[in-house]
Amino acid sequence: MILIGTVLSVALIVAPNGQHEANGETTTSSKPTHGTVNVILAQGGSLVAVTDSMLTRNTTPPTHEPTGDKLYKIDDFTVCTMAGFYQSGGALGLKSFEVWVPQIAESYIAFASQQTNPRRAFVNKANSVTRWFSRELTIYIRALAVSDPKFDTSPGNLFNFTLELTLAGYDSDGSLKVAEITLAPRLLPGGLEFTTVEKPHFGAKLPACETSGILAVPIAPGTEGEIQPTIRQVGGELLCVISGIPTVSENLLNQPDQYKRYPAIATYLKSRNENQPLLPQELRSLAIELAKETTDDEERNGRREVGPPYQIAVLTNGGLSEVPNPVEHHDTGRALSASRNVGMISKCLQHSAVAIQPLQDGFIEDVQEAKITNCTQGIDGIMFTGSQFTDSELIYQGSVPIMFSDNNTITNSTLYLGPKVDLQNAEVIRLICGFHWTSIKQVEKVVTLSCPAVP
Repeated sequence: MILIGTVLSVALIVAPNGQHEANGETTTSSKPTHGTVNVILAQGGSLVAVTDSMLTRNTTPPTHEPTGDKLYKIDDFTVCTMAGFYQSGGALGLKSFEVWVPQIAESYIAFASQQTNPRRAFVNKANSVTRWFSRELTIYIRALAVSDPKFDTSPGNLFNFTLELTLAGYDSDGSLKVAEITLAPRLLPGGLEFTTVEKPHFGAKLPACETSGILAVPIAPGTEGEIQPTIRQVGGELLCVISGIPTVSENLLNQPDQYKRYPAIATYLKSRNENQPLLPQELRSLAIELAKETTDDEERNGRREVGPPYQIAVLTNGGLSEVPNPVEHHDTGRALSASRNVGMISKCLQHSAVAIQPLQDGFIEDVQEAKITNCTQGIDGIMFTGSQFTDSELIYQGSVPIMFSDNNTITNSTLYLGPKVDLQNAEVIRLICGFHWTSIKQVEKVVTLSCPAVP
């Protein structure tokens, strides 16, 4: 796991150690790291969410730090937990392209705070969270693939980027609902994209509480239209959602009679035998006990991927009665907050017209499957993938790293390079040699380069 940086509008320098530096930004690439336990218990009108805060860094040997925010207050009626893909290095080694899930959550919380009706329908909140995370994560994974033609798109590697979100809160009618949102990248005809997928399960037999509740909205994974998470309404029976490392918690809930030495488990067993609901404080104690036993099991097995301090949120009487700590703000991964343009067709009447303008303040424009004809088009700050350029002029000034996918096609078009563009840079060589340009010029001087095999 690696922290994320600040600005996109930078010049790229390759450091001797193989890292990338950009106006002081330095980061190394890392595979995403996993290891967490999220416990959500709900019954009647009350709900408790408990997460651990341990982060496992991909060092040798692995190191563990209790610094991860995995529980977020969305508004006064709603919380969200995360498990799985948490943090990873960005394209070209730039911090501005790194992904850090708390920052995506923080940006969504800021967006949600501007909504005029925080009591809007829960399904709308769930769909909004789904779209927000899938959009920014799609930008991230596509940037990795665009910057590295050898990026591993096999299902096994893409599975490492699975993110489990659980949204819980009160609906506009006062009912308590829980949404399970699992996102993972898939290689679709239009390129890599994060979509809803079925939640993975590697634990014990599912306890009854993980299937209780009323199914409010059926899941529609991988649909081209509105993405819909699985939503359940809390009823009189205990409802639970265990994410991350579920085995210990699921064993305890499946066989509470074997763990009566733990007071919270004994209380749960008694309530189940007597068909009596757990009180909010009892739900809280049980959720903490499940997380603690998972931590102890990790310690015994020498993994330590789960650990305190525990983050806790409690919803009772229509609102939050115990609030998790707010996410610490970092101006990180800002390049991921991009607009998305799919299937644009532009035939410029005048050759000087610009089909697509880059965004400002370090954000990128994500352009997919565009067809641009007879235009002058800058590529700084725009991530083009699967696009066609015909009878056009493309301009690269070198103000930002190149985000121009190898699956673009060039027909009868010219490449113009700014005066500061380094012709020895590997990415520039790839741009020059990877396509059939009519001509290549730098400040009106024709560029001649002996191209090896396409890098």
